[in-house]
Amino acid sequence: MKPTIYKLIVCLAVLVLITGLCGYSAVLPAQEEKEETTEDSSGQTSCPSPYIKLVSPRAAAAGARITIEGARFGKDTGQVIFPGNLPAEVVSWRYQHIEVIVPDGAATGNITVISSCSSENKKGPGGYFKVLEKPKEK
Repeated sequence: MKPTIYKLIVCLAVLVLITGLCGYSAVLPAQEEKEETTEDSSGQTSCPSPYIKLVSPRAAAAGARITIEGARFGKDTGQVIFPGNLPAEVVSWRYQHIEVIVPDGAATGNITVISSCSSENKKGPGGYFKVLEKPKEK
């Protein structure tokens, strides 16, 4: 009986490692439908700050498509701003997933997500992105 339990534990550990290393995150339908604004105790409407969990890939050249994963981006398209105050072209916008094109002239640093209700993410390690040189054409 012990070998079976050990095999089960090993299989579960491998599954956890694989899903963790691949950055798997389930998007719950209930979260997709959430309103991006809430009412506080004083009756005023507030806009929750977007949260960047991961930028993938972590480095790319201008013109590349990158993915930003996180939360509270909102259902309506907002803006993604690269260091140097350069707006990115938004390809896709969802509550927890944004795809953008790295703009020409972008610099290495923290990416900013501004939701449609004008709330800006707090700076953190999840939004850091390195801009690479474009490959030289021959």
